[in-house]
Amino acid sequence: MRGDRIGPGGRLAVLLGLLVSAGACIPAGGGGGGDDEDGGADVFVDPDDGVPPRDMFIDPDDGVPPGDMFVDPDDGVPPGDMFVDPDDGVPMGDERCNGEDDDADGLIDEDWPALGERCAIGVGQCEAEGVVVCTPDGRGTVCGAMGLPPVAEFCNGFDDDCDGLVDEVEPLPCDTGAAGRCAGGLEQCVGGSPVCIPQLDPRGEVCDGQDDDCDGAIDEDVPQGEGCQTGLPGLCADGVEACVDGVPLCLGPEPQEEVCEAVDEDCDGAVDEGGVCDPCFEVECPPGLFCEDGECVEGEPCGDNDDCPPGHECFFAQCVPVDPGDATPIGQPGGTVRIVGDLGAADPTWQRLDQGCEGRADGDFYFDALPLINQTGAAQRVDVLGTWGGVDGYLHIFDEGFDPAVDAGCLIGDDDFGDTTRSQVVGVIFDPGQVRVVVVSTFDPEALMPGYVIDITTQGEP
Repeated sequence: MRGDRIGPGGRLAVLLGLLVSAGACIPAGGGGGGDDEDGGADVFVDPDDGVPPRDMFIDPDDGVPPGDMFVDPDDGVPPGDMFVDPDDGVPMGDERCNGEDDDADGLIDEDWPALGERCAIGVGQCEAEGVVVCTPDGRGTVCGAMGLPPVAEFCNGFDDDCDGLVDEVEPLPCDTGAAGRCAGGLEQCVGGSPVCIPQLDPRGEVCDGQDDDCDGAIDEDVPQGEGCQTGLPGLCADGVEACVDGVPLCLGPEPQEEVCEAVDEDCDGAVDEGGVCDPCFEVECPPGLFCEDGECVEGEPCGDNDDCPPGHECFFAQCVPVDPGDATPIGQPGGTVRIVGDLGAADPTWQRLDQGCEGRADGDFYFDALPLINQTGAAQRVDVLGTWGGVDGYLHIFDEGFDPAVDAGCLIGDDDFGDTTRSQVVGVIFDPGQVRVVVVSTFDPEALMPGYVIDITTQGEP
């Protein structure tokens, strides 16, 4: 048999063979005879005291146990599992956790004192309670509780996914129900309940096309109507603040046709360009001379004003320019004279006349009186157009000697020229040397007019 490897069953057979062959070594009192009445069950037990004899495995020749008695004859090493139970891997005779007294000491499972005690496993919603029980292999103990499996975490105040954290849910976009910039929010878990929290707080309203203060209105209460600079030259330079489609703008007058009045009406940076001015415009000649093609020249002696050129009168038999005083001369036929101004709290007020000058309107209306004079030397038909710079204004024309306290002298008034931001009076007759007074006023009492433009266009003889 030394040539074959001996398995656990073979080792037991060798052991039994050795024990049988050692029978000659058992003392006579050892009771090792083959005629035992119990069929050999106590073959190694002393029949007198039931204990195996101490010298049972002693060599009778030298009184020493043979050194290779339980040694594997193939490699000279005792097998490691020689006395191990092949069913559970536990050394035979050791106590196991199985509800039995394996080591025959009268105690059951005494090596595991925690058996039957209360225990718990898991965390959060997976936590469960039970008692300590034996492991299936009998080598130890385990908590016999049956925990629940984890589930997806949601906002309820519990640890649903059993990771030791409560309500760690991902914030999701939501609608707060508020207006404007406060509408968008993130749903967050607060106290075990989902709450939609705004991402933006209300702020002061600005001109941006949004509801900044979250009150349901857009661009309200944004300052408008204040004076500002447009960055353009000439007549277009002065404007008013406005919020247009969510964009803050400085709105000024539209460019106009250039006329001779030392103003850049077409907003191109040049004044009175394009030959709009008479060569004698602003040319002053000494007595006895008059301007012709921009030069002061001597003229024939005159007998009356009819002997003088337009814009001149006969003074001591000499034609001299007419002094308009405070009046603005109208232009030559086909020309336009422009007057630009504004109405503010420093201007006088009056009881403005109704349309057609039939009665007075209640309230204090700011006004400007602008006298005009015809120095062309012939009767002229004139159209007057008032543009009110985005504000509601009113236009009157009076004879010379306008008095805001009385109604006399009003020619015509009209505030219905397609809209309320401009007015027009047409066909006003100016005799030679005659003065008319254009009166500009606001349409509402105590209202201001940041800017107005009056265009006086001479159409020719009536």
